[in-house]
Amino acid sequence: MRRQITRQDQARGSHEFPSVIASVIIALLVYLLTDLSIYSSIGVGLTIYALIQYVEALGKSAAILQMTLLIAVLQLILGPIISYQLGTVHTKYRMYVPEQTYMPFAVSGMLAFALGLKVFKSNIDIKKMFQNIQSYKIPKSIPYLFIFIGITSNVASSFVPSAIAFVFFLFGQFQFIAICYLFATRSRSRWTVGALVMVVSFFISAEEGVFHNIILWAGLIFSFVCMQARLTRLQKYAVLAVGAFALSSLQSVKADFRDELWSGQVSGSAGLVLIAMMGGGDRPEEVQGVSQLEKLNIRLNQGWVVSAVMQYVPQSRPFAGGATIKDAVADSLLPRFLFAKREVLVGDAFREYTGLPLGGSTSIGIGLLGEAWANYGWWGWVLMGAWGAVLSGTMALIVRYSKYLPTLVLWSPFLFLMAIKAETELAMTLNYLLKSSVFLALLYGLLRRVFGIKF
Repeated sequence: MRRQITRQDQARGSHEFPSVIASVIIALLVYLLTDLSIYSSIGVGLTIYALIQYVEALGKSAAILQMTLLIAVLQLILGPIISYQLGTVHTKYRMYVPEQTYMPFAVSGMLAFALGLKVFKSNIDIKKMFQNIQSYKIPKSIPYLFIFIGITSNVASSFVPSAIAFVFFLFGQFQFIAICYLFATRSRSRWTVGALVMVVSFFISAEEGVFHNIILWAGLIFSFVCMQARLTRLQKYAVLAVGAFALSSLQSVKADFRDELWSGQVSGSAGLVLIAMMGGGDRPEEVQGVSQLEKLNIRLNQGWVVSAVMQYVPQSRPFAGGATIKDAVADSLLPRFLFAKREVLVGDAFREYTGLPLGGSTSIGIGLLGEAWANYGWWGWVLMGAWGAVLSGTMALIVRYSKYLPTLVLWSPFLFLMAIKAETELAMTLNYLLKSSVFLALLYGLLRRVFGIKF
């Protein structure tokens, strides 16, 4: 085992140094050849670093932590840079503080987060993992049972009481876990069934007008696909480029599609209507002089929320001084009979720490970076580094216990699903991480210990 870990560390280090050098060189070139500030230039370099790390991890590890960092820098660094360069002023989705105020904090926070993700050795050889799972001899019916549970739970989740809706949400993720099982066990039907599950999930998402979940799962499953398809580095970049184009097409029409869907104007299959809009067959006209690039960047840029927090705190509201962190830990760890839990809703922190109004059906989170500023100001980078260490430590535990339960790694996307989202606050992220961990522990205990089902 020690020899195996050494090889993994060497493999990780083999692309760590070149990616750092490449990002530093690009940051210097951007600073020297453009009018970007030093912090924005470093931000561009960090974005390149995160992209290289993610691509290099695809097919070699689960790539979850790398995907988390990439999404964060795209939304919190690249999006704001584009916004500052475009110089557009939207009534709401705009940067509320100058670039020289926002970028030093955002870049230092993301650098600390990136370093925190390196604290623990959390990589695993995906090829070795597949070999262990194949020797584990899982019943062939398990992935198909998970698909049935996942799809039926997704459909039923709209009709169940809110008290148990979260449990149905967790069961709804089983269909995506099943795809991981199919690829890990090298099932003959893995490509066909996997594609069918994603297509069905897309049409279900279209009917609801919510796509975040399927987009995240597509990125998480892609690493297993790269392993099975043996994609080269160039092929991985090509697939990601196609995916980015499809995602940009979706983002450009998503708001208009939702307006039509929720106002009852969509007739027939919502999925087919959405595909037609993405293809340009029914693309809405530009409104209020907003260009297509600006519309896309509004969807990408989550930094505007953080900038709104920076404008409001401490000028109009004092720093929280760690209050939201304490509440998040208490809400997640302490049982209800010992501690009266708050009812936490997405949007509560947004209203409190930005001073901006929200419509009744609108939910916007300030994210962990916004929460870091709301609590500690410029020292918020410490929280970002600590959270990165928590995530890498959690992944390290999964890797460690996968020696005894080989399939546990296949459930890592399930556990990290909320942590990947850059716009979610600590209370909901930590609460989901702990609840999903307890749920998975109970599932393993019930099915394995009580019913003797190996999965």
